[in-house]
Amino acid sequence: MSVPKPTDILSQSEREALLAQMSGADTARAESLARVASLGVPDMGPDDMLQQALTDLVSMKRVWRRGVSVLVTLKVAMRSIASNSRKLAENARRDRYATVTTVEEEDRENGGRIVQTVEMLGPEDIVQHRQEVAEIEKLVKGDPDEESVLTAWYLGCFGTDAQKETGLTPHQYDAARKRIMRKARAARKMK
Repeated sequence: MSVPKPTDILSQSEREALLAQMSGADTARAESLARVASLGVPDMGPDDMLQQALTDLVSMKRVWRRGVSVLVTLKVAMRSIASNSRKLAENARRDRYATVTTVEEEDRENGGRIVQTVEMLGPEDIVQHRQEVAEIEKLVKGDPDEESVLTAWYLGCFGTDAQKETGLTPHQYDAARKRIMRKARAARKMK
């Protein structure tokens, strides 16, 4: 994919002017495109999808090339937003609206779903997990960045929180994280 030249990208004022010129029919088409784009996207309806696309375009978060129509640009932006949202949902560690508890609760005032935790690990599983952790610790030993990332993970920090906990720059954190994952995959393949 080619990187657009600055002259190929519309300015913020040009974007606002083109969006203001949309006819009622164009608006109806955009709403129809939003309905299709929002299908299967968790926590996002058609109105939310259209609003997010418009906000991203006006705030210059998304590229709008000169000569591309409003509807085509909106369709591409909404498809991208939908794809990103689905990926986030698939890779999410948990249901963000669920309330996790270890005891019976009758209080459902918050309207969220109550999820009971179930411990399915037996003694053999615990021993195996501890052995795997020990192997990973051996793999990262001697690299202070990797050791600090692993320690942050032990503390339950992930993503930006882990990066801040380690004191590393985002680039250093990401590089250390990738090295750990690469070493763990290689060790797993050798088994």
